[in-house]
Amino acid sequence: MTRLGKIGFVGFLLAGVGWSACSQEALRRSPDGLYQKEGITSSTCLYMSDGGSQLTKDLACDLSERGTGHSYEILGGNEAGTDQDGEPCGFDYSHDQPVPITGSTFEIASGASSGSGDEVFVTGTFDDDAATGTSTKVSGLSRCEIEWTAPHVNGGTGGTGGAGGDAGDGGTGGEDPVVGLEQLPDCTAGEPHDFGDGTFGSGWVDKLTETSPPESTYATRQAEEGGNPGRYHSIDLSNGTSTLGTSTCVVSFNDDARYDPTQMGPYTKIYMRLQASTPGSEFSSLQTRFSVVVKQGDDLYWSGPESIMVKFADGWVDKQIDETQLRLWPSYDSPQAPARDGEELSFGFITCVNGTREDSAVDNFIVRVCDTKEP
Repeated sequence: MTRLGKIGFVGFLLAGVGWSACSQEALRRSPDGLYQKEGITSSTCLYMSDGGSQLTKDLACDLSERGTGHSYEILGGNEAGTDQDGEPCGFDYSHDQPVPITGSTFEIASGASSGSGDEVFVTGTFDDDAATGTSTKVSGLSRCEIEWTAPHVNGGTGGTGGAGGDAGDGGTGGEDPVVGLEQLPDCTAGEPHDFGDGTFGSGWVDKLTETSPPESTYATRQAEEGGNPGRYHSIDLSNGTSTLGTSTCVVSFNDDARYDPTQMGPYTKIYMRLQASTPGSEFSSLQTRFSVVVKQGDDLYWSGPESIMVKFADGWVDKQIDETQLRLWPSYDSPQAPARDGEELSFGFITCVNGTREDSAVDNFIVRVCDTKEP
């Protein structure tokens, strides 16, 4: 399994734009520079040249950390894609040559960089501040296809002023940064696999827990402002007609925040970090409980008494735990960690309230899983 050592971002759901005068304008709104997404199962980066005419080799696109830089690179673990039989597959590939961008799309067709004779085909489309596409590796009769998304992750280029007029408006900035990655401990054994989200644009699935009252209701959304910084995940919770003392809880998981010990080896350590707030309830003393969660098989693990209890006056509060502080949900009993060599692990968070709370807020969700490989 290749190292996925940098932070990942949740990408946007994108649609292709055809070649026309309108698509040229859309391309100009796609900022130059680095596009990148990193997760536990796969990681992708590409670099758009100044002016947006091509992908070009740049040191900023260097997921494998070899100090060479690429115009396009993908690191795909064993479950990153799907093969011709519908089974999980993955591969690594990097491209170092310029790649023309026509309208808002680009294509790469070349042999794998390993020189094995395998063929790799890449197609991609830019739309506003993200790119999406498919990378396919063909090895004889075998085929592995990985779908990828890469948001823009650095600042945009400022606009140009008109002749004799004032300077134009600045261009669109990049993704909100993920705060707190540098505070996670390094892996003392094994290689790190990181996932982090500071934007919450897509990829999250929210669900009421079975312990919630039957009258419970909830709504979730991506809030554009007020996070720490920028965008955040917003959850409205209500017990409905249930009496106080019962808790409405919503659990949220991300498709990319997974670790499979059967494919990547038993984990040696798990670090999880979460920031939470209740910005929309200034005159309420009601507290909201936030906790990181790990799902393995039918078991859900949470941080129990280590979870965050937040009211409006607290502002943004952060909490960091490791697997030794997890407990079986909803128990407060002695800590119990997921099996190190068991089924696939899924990571997320849970939000609970006794009563009604609007605009519960989660930001800067981060997971680091250390595998059993030598660092």
